[in-house]
Amino acid sequence: MTLNKQYSSFSQTKGLLWREWFDGIISGKLLPPVGTVIDLTNACNLGCSWCNSRHFRSKEMLETDAVKSLVDRIADWGCLSVCYAGGGEPTLHPDFAEIVEYSAKQGLEVGISTNGTMLISEIVDSLVKYARFCGVSVDAGHGSTWCKIKHVARSELWIDLIHGCGNLAQAARKTSVDSTYKFMVVPENQAEINVACRNAKVMGFKSFFVRPAAFEGVPSLADRTAEYNVQLIQQQIRDCESVEDAGFRVYSSFGRVGRQYERINDFDVCRASPLVGVFCADGYAYLCIDSRGRPERRLCRNEDLFKYWGSEEHLKKISEVDLKDCPRCAFSHYQQQIQAYKNDFCFWKFP
Repeated sequence: MTLNKQYSSFSQTKGLLWREWFDGIISGKLLPPVGTVIDLTNACNLGCSWCNSRHFRSKEMLETDAVKSLVDRIADWGCLSVCYAGGGEPTLHPDFAEIVEYSAKQGLEVGISTNGTMLISEIVDSLVKYARFCGVSVDAGHGSTWCKIKHVARSELWIDLIHGCGNLAQAARKTSVDSTYKFMVVPENQAEINVACRNAKVMGFKSFFVRPAAFEGVPSLADRTAEYNVQLIQQQIRDCESVEDAGFRVYSSFGRVGRQYERINDFDVCRASPLVGVFCADGYAYLCIDSRGRPERRLCRNEDLFKYWGSEEHLKKISEVDLKDCPRCAFSHYQQQIQAYKNDFCFWKFP
């Protein structure tokens, strides 16, 4: 059977399955979020040029018992998933593998986003046994480019990365875990999408995912501009798709940007943030995944989010969002779907 890419883990078409959550958002009676994100740490062992979390980089790290307590309450709350990603590199947490296992055993589906430099055997074993997906943000096709955009002086770390990626991809082949080689397009790497895609296939990854960097409206990237060769990028993506087969798929996400990959937030107000609960390593919960580290978007202490959720204060915080202060919204398509559903543009009660 041919896979329709419109319906995949990389497509926000999945939002159309969340009518009950949309009803709650529109009525102001919020359901618990579909899923949650927990940032285990704000520390990172890389210095990516286009990182949208650099403005709150620190050594902050959640205690293991605190994470497990959050996981227990998230599961009891009725959430469906937890993703370990965000403000720092999650695999730097000394109990990362234990936390992944614990989360899965509480009935949550577990997702991971990592830079791939710490994919030691213990972590790989935990991921392929307990995670639903693991995305590795490699963002390069050549070691020299990777070192440049990640600000890495020691080229041996690239070798460690490739070795760990290969081990993860091959181990995931034997399981249902989705392994993804992620490629964020920036000016410095835009000519090697093709190389990266072929690397991903050779290593054994199940998918390759490419998207442009988001930098507008991000405090740490306020002085950045990006010039893209759109024709070159699109041609490479078509070339990548030519090597797809039953075991390797290529996905891209450019729906949130314009013709030159400029920011587009094509909706009237913010509504989609209640689809996810965001718990951060500084001990605070934030409005959405694009708001980490921004004091004006801070909600409450992590442990207090369960009673804060859906309160008048929470709803007021959402209503005060000025879209001009937001980066490219990670939930842009969900925002559009809720807006369309609210106004019933589709006459959804009619088949």
